[in-house]
Amino acid sequence: MKKRSYLLLFIVLAILLLQTTAFALTDEIITDTGDTAFVMICAALVFFMTPGLALFYGGMVRKKNILNTMMNSYVIIGLISIQWVVIGYSLSFGTGNGGLIGSFDWIGLNGIGADPNLDYAATIPHSAFVIYQMMFAIITPALITGAFAERLRFSVLLIFSLIWSTLVYDPLAHMVWGIGGLLRNLGALDFAGGNVVHISSGVAGLVIAIVIGKRKDFKSVPIVPHNIPFIVIGASILWFGWFGFNSGSALGANGLAVNAFLVTNTSAASAMISWIVIEWIVQEKPTLLGAATGAVVGLVAITPAAGYVNAMSSIIIGLLVSPICFFFISFVKQKFGYDDSLDAFGCHGVGGIWGALATGLFASKDINPAGANGLFYGNPSQLGIQALSVVFTIAMSAILTFVIIKGISLFMKLRVEESDEDEGLDIALHGENAYADFLPAFANASYGSSIPEIQLLKNENDETIPVEIINKKRNKGIKMTKVVIITNQNKFTELKDEMNKIGITGMTAINVLGCGVQKGYFEYYRGVKVDMNLLPKIQIEIVVSKVPVRLVIETAKKVLHTGHIGDGKIFVYDVENAVKIRTGEEGYDALQDEADMDENILTDAI
Repeated sequence: MKKRSYLLLFIVLAILLLQTTAFALTDEIITDTGDTAFVMICAALVFFMTPGLALFYGGMVRKKNILNTMMNSYVIIGLISIQWVVIGYSLSFGTGNGGLIGSFDWIGLNGIGADPNLDYAATIPHSAFVIYQMMFAIITPALITGAFAERLRFSVLLIFSLIWSTLVYDPLAHMVWGIGGLLRNLGALDFAGGNVVHISSGVAGLVIAIVIGKRKDFKSVPIVPHNIPFIVIGASILWFGWFGFNSGSALGANGLAVNAFLVTNTSAASAMISWIVIEWIVQEKPTLLGAATGAVVGLVAITPAAGYVNAMSSIIIGLLVSPICFFFISFVKQKFGYDDSLDAFGCHGVGGIWGALATGLFASKDINPAGANGLFYGNPSQLGIQALSVVFTIAMSAILTFVIIKGISLFMKLRVEESDEDEGLDIALHGENAYADFLPAFANASYGSSIPEIQLLKNENDETIPVEIINKKRNKGIKMTKVVIITNQNKFTELKDEMNKIGITGMTAINVLGCGVQKGYFEYYRGVKVDMNLLPKIQIEIVVSKVPVRLVIETAKKVLHTGHIGDGKIFVYDVENAVKIRTGEEGYDALQDEADMDENILTDAI
């Protein structure tokens, strides 16, 4: 009986031991599918931010440069995706060398697979962590492009982005996030990239903008956004993607990710409202561009703090970042005269600096026990650590960016030619036109192909089709006058109807952009006065002979006058001759309707 009892006990213990061993082995190799799915979705959101940035930046430049500006962001997706796989990830997260840069252990992602890396993310595959971090590496150099928009050679952009990512982004990512990293060991807090992404890119953009100089037309003509809807769509995509940017940095579907989501949205909302209020006070009009800008700087500011602060702190961070960035864009930039084209430094550099310092003020271990308390939670030293990390990041990015861009300038010219700036970089560098309004459309033409040769129509016998000349009474000596009216587009229908009543049966209408100076009247672009305005107008051309010119002018004035700025102008020119191509008639006869048989009726048609 005793033998059977001992045998049964032995069997039970053996089973328990085997199960424990199995569980231990399972814990080492099985990942959390929920965390993995969450991080992969967040990676896709962060990826989507770069095309969103392309739209955001593209809407801010002049229409002749939108494709080049968008291309600058878009091409970086391809370039840095390859760089990250080949060497970038290993330099960023490989075993450290003195805390300054990673190793070459993971070159080409050698040895990285589905098993988790317990040092970085214990519940997701190592390869998922690689993918997620890749998206940060992509968008960072894309942010820089806003500072030198409309004047940098495309080849220089490619070379610079590759070198900068390898020598600046990768080492800085290792110092802040890598095991054994210098700033990580110092205790600096950067949850999702305040130092690594925003300060580094903003400072780099400022350095390049200063080195290559101002745009040819800077301050001589108004350089304002050409497409506000694009800007808002881009900003909305950025806002949407930023939830993956910050929440995903928790590297799991957990409470920390939820907090990051909440404070991200709250800070963006607070900053947007704050920017609108500032514009309302300073320039008496809130703008949609300002609302989009405020939201973006709010997202920038919360990035380093998203995993360490509560919702009320995020409201303060968002409310304060807008006046800080507004001051740098509207006053500091004007004072020093540098041409940070799309305010990459003013938004990302300055916003990132404030966010990093704010983390040192509002961080709380109640939110993230793995973090640290800030000044307002009894740890003033954390603010000093944050300030030191900011100074280090600024110095590193500024010095290395200057060395890289000056080094490239030894071998190639940095800027495009002045004639290219005049023509626009879309045509000059890429041979494309985003708004081909005045080009004929061909059903069989494909993108990148040249416009096909236009063939003249002929009849079946390949003979010229004869034209019947209508012989009308010649009225030699009758003066012909061209009247050009430039006014608001919404007045066209009313003007056309009134002109028809006085005998004007033909006119040419063209959509144009009106540029004029009004004494004592200003518009604002991100808080900066712009005394010339590019506004959509319509240009109407009428050639008259029978109808008195004065009648045309007085009719136009009656229809168009409102007493407000922008009613338009009327120009009057002498016309030497007019030819009706179909009939061959010239002069006075070319302007008359064929149906006009009553000489007492005043009509002019073109």
